[in-house]
Amino acid sequence: HAILRKLWEAGIPHARFLPTASVSTDQLVRAVEWAEDLGMIAGVRSPARWLMESDRAKQLASVGVDYLIAPWAVDPELHRRWFGESDDSDLAGLIRLSHELEVTPVVEIPLVEASIDGLYEHWMKLSQWRIGHVEVYALARFVSGKVAEAHVGDEAVSDAPLEATRLRQLAAWVEEAADDHAF
Repeated sequence: HAILRKLWEAGIPHARFLPTASVSTDQLVRAVEWAEDLGMIAGVRSPARWLMESDRAKQLASVGVDYLIAPWAVDPELHRRWFGESDDSDLAGLIRLSHELEVTPVVEIPLVEASIDGLYEHWMKLSQWRIGHVEVYALARFVSGKVAEAHVGDEAVSDAPLEATRLRQLAAWVEEAADDHAF
């Protein structure tokens, strides 16, 4: 509470909480409540599966959380490998629940080769989910090298970092897509 108060007094109006295994749901809910009581904008970022367990999303909404961020790897196989088997369906459920609870759902997209390929085809899914806020970041490397690929069944799914030289073009593409789709 003291840290949040110091941040607020220093002019920091926004707190994003990233829960860890050592933080109980009650502690997280209390931290969001304290931030909200100070007047801060408060959000929580976690995989959808975790937010949907034990009614955490509902508990957070009850104390005024402003937004919930859940990662989406876009490519279904990549998403399951990174975030767990049920997280795909939990993400859609979390987004629906967020709208019902009047909490802003935010999708966070880590860009690697597989997610870029999928995102090009799935911009409309974000519109169907009524997502107005998307956070995108790229995993990049500065040294050329062999692209690592993971294999799921017979298909290769690349989750290797992108070449840094692609970032400028990728950023322009994401910005254009955001304008085109009102994100």
